[in-house]
Amino acid sequence: MVLEQEAKRLGTSVNELRKSMSSPDSAISQKQIEEAFSETTSLQTGLAEDEMKERLRLDLENQIKIKTFQTRLQELRNRTGVEIYLSEPEPPLIRISDEGPSSGSPSSPVTIVEFSDFQCPFCKRASETVRELARLYDGKVRIVFKHFPLSNHPDAFKAAQASVCADEKGKFWEYHDRLFNSQNLSDESLRKIASDIGLETKDFSACLESSRSKEQVMKNIQEGRKIGIQGTPFFTINGRPVRGAQDISEFRRIIDRQLAGER
Repeated sequence: MVLEQEAKRLGTSVNELRKSMSSPDSAISQKQIEEAFSETTSLQTGLAEDEMKERLRLDLENQIKIKTFQTRLQELRNRTGVEIYLSEPEPPLIRISDEGPSSGSPSSPVTIVEFSDFQCPFCKRASETVRELARLYDGKVRIVFKHFPLSNHPDAFKAAQASVCADEKGKFWEYHDRLFNSQNLSDESLRKIASDIGLETKDFSACLESSRSKEQVMKNIQEGRKIGIQGTPFFTINGRPVRGAQDISEFRRIIDRQLAGER
């Protein structure tokens, strides 16, 4: 409602207003890139330093756009006199299928749907958060993985296809972990990882080049676009959106509230 009113006042569309509100005041600094690089040294396997830093710059831009929009939206609410009483209302629930590789019982009271990109350093960090959540809430949380390879990550789509092929043989999560730990997503590396975890090379290669693996990835991408995903990682927790590689405390806050509701 606030966005619609502001767009009308400015004589623009809501989409254009969203874009302008997401544009940060300044570019990513070299210091920010260096700090992110030093925090992700475990992700450097097989990558040149300049390639890793460029990847981090692009991912930082996505994260900052999200935070910039959230900040400016709150400023707009303040300017227009929109007041939030008691507690901020929950964002609208996102309806998304829970089809895809999963861990945890289908009867778990909490389902986390994760849209991710194997070439995204922040997705790697978020995957570790998800693993810890699965440990902390064993038996209470189900994790569902969906692919959302970004266009600025040239190897991500093929890696997503490869994991679809691993999933067909019941090896998705093992392959998922190897991809994030490697970050070398060349065709040769994708096939080597498959061989290392016991997948038959000929069958895997045929699947990797098949239309069915591509179609599965595209299906996930279309699901993500439909609900407005622009960057990764992106999560829903029982339909509640969580954008970016948030601290585990934010995930726990939402999960605990959902579990309290179940009881």
